[in-house]
Amino acid sequence: MSNFTNRLLSIAEQALVGLGVVVPPTPSPFNPNERTVQLLDLLRLSSSNLITATYSKHNPSVAPAFGEYFFISDRPLTIIGTRFLHTVAETTSPVMPIYVEVLRGALDRLPGSGFSLNGAQFDGKATAGVLQLNTMTQATLLAGDRLALRPTGTPTELRGVHVTVYMVPAAP
Repeated sequence: MSNFTNRLLSIAEQALVGLGVVVPPTPSPFNPNERTVQLLDLLRLSSSNLITATYSKHNPSVAPAFGEYFFISDRPLTIIGTRFLHTVAETTSPVMPIYVEVLRGALDRLPGSGFSLNGAQFDGKATAGVLQLNTMTQATLLAGDRLALRPTGTPTELRGVHVTVYMVPAAP
């Protein structure tokens, strides 16, 4: 388990305890991805401080699926993690990394012209139905920043793409 996953689990547990929420015991056998998702979902339901941005598209190969923003920040936010799930894996394209991208500045900037979040890369060729959890180095969005998905190839068979980005208000 990565240091960031350990840190994310610790932050989520501390936040839940701070809200007075009873944290369920760690299951055995312990799966860090399942535990992280469990705690993030519990935190999302228990706190108005956790903000989620969700992208969900059955057929992302149909335009403009990867050419659209799925979140616009209204204030400074710190990204604490992302998760990705797809129902049908890509088979035609030789590689299919998909990045969560931040577009900053002029509103006419299109996906593909921003910068990728460090560590927020998903594999569209990975086994379908298996959650991919990325806990990246914390990144801060500014008011007006937009999130989009950017594949490095052209998806053909990739279906049922679901991405959630977890954020908290940035420290002043």
